[in-house]
Amino acid sequence: MKSILISLLVLTGIGCNAQINLSQLDGFITSKELTKLEILGENGINQLLIDDTDKNYLRLSVKSEELYVASLCICNEKNEVSVLHASAALGQILYKKSESSWTTNQKFDWQMREEGMEAGILEKRKRYLDNFGWVANTMGMGQAGETEFIIDRNKFKGELKLAIGLMTARDPNDIIGIPISDGGDCADHMLVSGDPKSSYYFDPSSWIVIMD
Repeated sequence: MKSILISLLVLTGIGCNAQINLSQLDGFITSKELTKLEILGENGINQLLIDDTDKNYLRLSVKSEELYVASLCICNEKNEVSVLHASAALGQILYKKSESSWTTNQKFDWQMREEGMEAGILEKRKRYLDNFGWVANTMGMGQAGETEFIIDRNKFKGELKLAIGLMTARDPNDIIGIPISDGGDCADHMLVSGDPKSSYYFDPSSWIVIMD
């Protein structure tokens, strides 16, 4: 009975993340969802969009050609850059500013390879969101070229600066960056591919600003 109740809470959006419905995080951007999305930036046919109508959660979506990887860079008010990687699995890594570059001693810890929408998998996505402050669909889910991120504003606080690197199925060697202007290494091939260097130069001053 307890497990059934927990499953119902997740499916209906009641509980710790009461404001978010993870059953909608399926890799399909519906016509209803699209009406709430605004374009933040684009590069050719590839678009980064936002729904910021919920004060507790940001919904960031990518409409693009078919992707292998969507690698979202978020710079916070401490000038730290979180790289949120969505491919066949989810992973994240944090870079901290050190003089003229950003450095880390972390490696990606790949999780959330599950593609289903069963109650147990929704519960696991909820735990991932609780633990890391974000979650996304993986590339095997939904419609090719439609990627959805949910960002917890209680963990990613204040003014944020965003950029994204996209690895396409058409040409995995050519990383597509949004915004188009040189934003430093957010679109670095090794970083986007999930095999990052310990030091990068980012340029958040040229990224997309999201106000608190």
